[in-house]
Amino acid sequence: MKDGEVRPEGGICELEFGYTEVRRHAYKGEKMMYNEALNIIWKAYSFEASVALLTLERYVNGTMIQWNRIQADKRALPGPGPGVDQTLMLTLFLDIHFYFVCYDKAQNLLEHLARTDGDSKLGNLWQMLKPKFKPFNDARNHLEHIETRITRKYLSDFGNLENDTFTFGGERFDISASGLKILTDAYEQVVGILRSRPKNYGTSFNSG
Repeated sequence: MKDGEVRPEGGICELEFGYTEVRRHAYKGEKMMYNEALNIIWKAYSFEASVALLTLERYVNGTMIQWNRIQADKRALPGPGPGVDQTLMLTLFLDIHFYFVCYDKAQNLLEHLARTDGDSKLGNLWQMLKPKFKPFNDARNHLEHIETRITRKYLSDFGNLENDTFTFGGERFDISASGLKILTDAYEQVVGILRSRPKNYGTSFNSG
């Protein structure tokens, strides 16, 4: 399989972090997407959980797409200074915004999956990860409700980038590969939990 291709038969498209091997996209540092949910959807305990799993994978992939875009945006920037292209800066800011939106939606879906599936392993995983996810939720809330942040408290720092840290209102938010890895590791643990279930486990299409 050539670099940059998505494995057609399914399976995790080996990210550089975690679960199986890990692979890189053809572009330096860019991460390939997951294509695993359809292989294990029938192991979910309820119809609602199966849909949550599919949607979770979608938003994990969306988060990775946005992370890749941020890296491309940063490579396109010539560096700080008065000559920086404002269109590039706007693109970077909006890509960071939607990175946090996708990240937060993914963690919400993980919580929903744990609740609708009912497996204590998924519930315990969510409880363990909830504090780690909170900063991404906080960042999302700042940007999704930015009109309420137009106050003196925030205007001195209305969204800035310091290497792999996004700042807003004096708060600091990780947008590095390590920050993304929290989410991808979480998804890989979800996949591992469902994969480990017996072949006859799950009633994903029996809502009753």
